[in-house]
Formats: sequence, C-alpha cells, structure tokens
Amino acid sequence: MSLEYLGGCGVNHFEHDRYVAVIGYELCQGAWGKGIASEALKEVIDFLLSKTCLHRVNRIEAYVMQGNRASEAVLNKLGFFKEGVLRQHSYWKGNYHDLSLYALLRGDWFNGSGE
Repeated sequence: MSLEYLGGCGVNHFEHDRYVAVIGYELCQGAWGKGIASEALKEVIDFLLSKTCLHRVNRIEAYVMQGNRASEAVLNKLGFFKEGVLRQHSYWKGNYHDLSLYALLRGDWFNGSGE
C-alpha cells in the first residue's frame, strides 16, 4: 500500500476567552480541485462544534491570502462569511500580504450551512 501526503488541515489555535477557533489548511498542488479541502474542513468543523470537542467553540475563523479564489470558494461552500480584509497581516517570502478574514458561527452551521 502506497501512501501519499496530500497536505494538512486543522486548528491553528483557540482563543478560549472568546470561544474562537482559528483553522488553517494547505494542500499539495496535486490535490487541488478534488474536493479534499472541503471534505477535510467539514470534518474539522463538525468536531469543533460537537460535544466531543474539549473547548466550547462559537466562532471559527480562517484567514485567506488575497486572490486565493480556490480557498475562498471552499470557505463560501462551507457557509463562511467574508468579514473584511486584514491589511499587511501576513509576512511571507519577504513581503507583507493582506488577508481576508472569513468566519463561521455555530448558529450558521446548525441553521443550514453544514447540517
């Protein structure tokens, strides 16, 4: 049996006092466009909003580099809302980058987005 690394996704950190989880994901280019990100993120969201999760989560945030339309489409498909732009929020490859802030609330998920 041959295993191939496709990428990763999960929780970057919790903000316990605000009941916020910040998620992230990154896939190898060969895994793009196959629904893998949507499927994996749905499982992460289901877990974060379940009674199994040790932390109470009301809000899930994701940050997307401006222009990453594929990532924006994944988040939109899962019911996230774009809330704004964080100017020069990221430093990568010697440059500052603006990031879009996306969020999903517990009520969004249970009122149609994910169930």
